[in-house]
Amino acid sequence: MNVISENAAQALFEEALDHHRQGRFADAEKGYSLVLAADPDHAGALHYLGLIAHQGGNHQQAETLIRRALDEDPDHALFHNSLGGVLLSTGRVAEATECFRESARLKPDFPQARSNLSAGLHNLGQDSEAEAEALEAIKLQPQFPDAYVNLGNALESLGKSSEALESANLALELQPNHGLAHAVAGSALFSLRRSMDALNHFDQALTTCPNDPVIHMNRGNALLDLGQLNEAISASQNAVKINPALAIAHAVLGGALKQQGRIGDAQRAFRNAMAAEPDRPSFHSDLLFAMHYDHGLTTQQILLEAEAWDRKFCASGEDMLSSPPAFSTDNSRPLRIGYVSADLRQHSVGYFMEAILRHHDPNAVEVFCYSNTRLEDERSALFKSLCPHWTNITQMSDEVTAKQIRDDEIDILIDLSGHTGSNRLPLFTRRPAPVQVTYLGFPGTTGLDTIDYRLTDAVADPEGADDGAYSETLMRLPSGFLCYTPPDDAPQVIARGGGPLTFGSFNNVPKINDQVIGVWSRILEKAPGTRLFLKHRSFSDGMTRQYYEALFSKFGISVDRLTLAGFIDGTDGHLAAYGQVDVALDTFPYNGTTTTTEALWMGVPVVTLAGDRHGARVSASLLTQAGLTSLIAPDIEGYVSLAVDLMADEITRKKYRLGLRERLKASALMDGSGFTRTLEEAYRHMWREKGEHP
Repeated sequence: MNVISENAAQALFEEALDHHRQGRFADAEKGYSLVLAADPDHAGALHYLGLIAHQGGNHQQAETLIRRALDEDPDHALFHNSLGGVLLSTGRVAEATECFRESARLKPDFPQARSNLSAGLHNLGQDSEAEAEALEAIKLQPQFPDAYVNLGNALESLGKSSEALESANLALELQPNHGLAHAVAGSALFSLRRSMDALNHFDQALTTCPNDPVIHMNRGNALLDLGQLNEAISASQNAVKINPALAIAHAVLGGALKQQGRIGDAQRAFRNAMAAEPDRPSFHSDLLFAMHYDHGLTTQQILLEAEAWDRKFCASGEDMLSSPPAFSTDNSRPLRIGYVSADLRQHSVGYFMEAILRHHDPNAVEVFCYSNTRLEDERSALFKSLCPHWTNITQMSDEVTAKQIRDDEIDILIDLSGHTGSNRLPLFTRRPAPVQVTYLGFPGTTGLDTIDYRLTDAVADPEGADDGAYSETLMRLPSGFLCYTPPDDAPQVIARGGGPLTFGSFNNVPKINDQVIGVWSRILEKAPGTRLFLKHRSFSDGMTRQYYEALFSKFGISVDRLTLAGFIDGTDGHLAAYGQVDVALDTFPYNGTTTTTEALWMGVPVVTLAGDRHGARVSASLLTQAGLTSLIAPDIEGYVSLAVDLMADEITRKKYRLGLRERLKASALMDGSGFTRTLEEAYRHMWREKGEHP
């Protein structure tokens, strides 16, 4: 081996470093190797040769070389920072973060270390500290796009989407083609419900980061929100192909498949998400929600899956409420009632909660709302005005939220979401209140041992018929379990115009299964000349329309008898579409709820089938409250006959068109004050019963 002087070795190193900076990696690698041949312990050459290995995807060799450099110079901040970058790229986030932290400790004015530390902390879920470190990096180097990106990521996770978008835009001003800055901008815009703008940024992000699975996944989520289901499926599949372990990509895929009506495929995708990330309860909830659309599953099968959720995610004993407040039957003390919901906004749940919040008697109950709605809207503002105590819990952990509820001394805590999106069921496993109830937002059992009661009625859940399908005790309200408040901007009912007689359903597409299509096809066969009008945002997607047209074709129904309409902007436009419908057909075994009441409010009679479970009997409950039991069929043959006969009876249909709205106004279904008094009595009964039999 030729021995060269220390000065010569350093000159070789400087030359190699210049090649590296100019992007001439082969020349740089050759130069570093020559240095190490002369001086095997040259820390700089070891470090930069490790960086080249890292840039080439050989992370194991990179880690070995950089650790050797640190053995030679353990206090070199740059080396710790580089090692952190290697570890972060291999998913060792906690180790990487400690490397960045050590780098920043050794050199507090090192902006790259501060920025990278922000990224590591964000990946660990420590976003407040991540925000602080990114701001420090920007203070040290104001023209540093990566720091603005990391700041944006932290702000987005903290629920500060507008600020995150501003930070991403600052990064893009400095570097217009910064792929990750476009990705952050897209995520922030998606949270701000600007999905089309978000999609544009995700598309731009992929031009520079084509193999980033998270960007593909986020793009799929935006496409799903826009109703572009086939593209959403493709984008999610791209993410899964790049990184099969990315659990949320499987979940987004499942959501898109579900909205396309492919329930079996959706369940498989959700199970894949669960397998990839077993400790995330929301994926298991996604599966449970999808199971309710599957007419091939029994209520017992769903119960077993719900109980499996409970066993897996029930909080440990020390998290439970160790000393619940003493039970009291003293009627002079108002009960403190807490509602937990992700849907206290423009959402179907709101149409059935408004009357309750508006009519609660402050002498009977004191009301608290715990909103898990990240972006509150005008409806949220209305609910706030009706609730004396409002807390947004989107950025609060279950532990912190449970403490808040305990500090508020809530007597009865009510879940309004079940296993639907953004639920807070893990909070209920901690039992922050002595009595816990589920109500309204979900068509089946939660499976949670810590939820004591489920509110329903004797039509939706006949006495003794299927009580064994629930982990909760059923509390049946005597006059129906729902109270409807129509939207203020609903148009007036107008007389039916010309054109063919038309059946219709505006229900969620996954509810329209092959069994439903078969029965509806029989109705169309028995009512020649009629048409079927289906409307849902999923039908904005061309492939979804073709999928459903093909399903109807299998039953002999030609495309020219179908109208499959997609999204119509605005509540007034959506409701005005009922002017084209003569008779509404309910879905089964998952009935409509808001869609049923909206049809009735717009003067359209709804034919329903009273099925074998809660979700299949909700419309029967609503129609019973409205005094319209003649529209409830006991079986499929009766359902078909009822629909066909009603379509043939012009006089009766006209009476419905002209009189249904006033009938609803006068019915128990819209008696907000009376319903709420009954509900408050039920709360008092639960409180007493739980106190007597804890």
